[in-house]
Amino acid sequence: MGGEETRIAKNAYRRRNTNVLSDYLEELILLVAGEVGQEAIEEAGGGFEKISVTDAAVIELTVPSDAVSATIQLEANSAATDKQKVIRVKMNGTDPEPSKGFVYEDGIILPLAGKDSLQKFRAIGIENAVEHTLWVQYYRSGGNDNGT
Repeated sequence: MGGEETRIAKNAYRRRNTNVLSDYLEELILLVAGEVGQEAIEEAGGGFEKISVTDAAVIELTVPSDAVSATIQLEANSAATDKQKVIRVKMNGTDPEPSKGFVYEDGIILPLAGKDSLQKFRAIGIENAVEHTLWVQYYRSGGNDNGT
């Protein structure tokens, strides 16, 4: 990226269904503690993922069962004609289209917090027949190794 700063996209903390007590408590604990999953999940446990993104199909994340957050970085193909408009994303569980959804640029780093946000993330490429890469690192909540 030759001397350019990498931008980080900040997103508002997404709440799940607060009518479900376990969802509410999990989200409240994460919010109050500032805990959005600081322990990286090992690659062998599905904690790191490379996803190819084109305009041909919507992609979803392959979320490990113990993941509570992720960091996603977009790497545009060198053949892209506009690196400011590389992919479109929706985070509500509906599919984006090459002309509908939030636009992200090459090099953007997108933090996602909460299991629900991870499961609802969808992306698609904008430019016809150009393949880009999403690099994803998943995180679990810190604590005991046995998940308690």
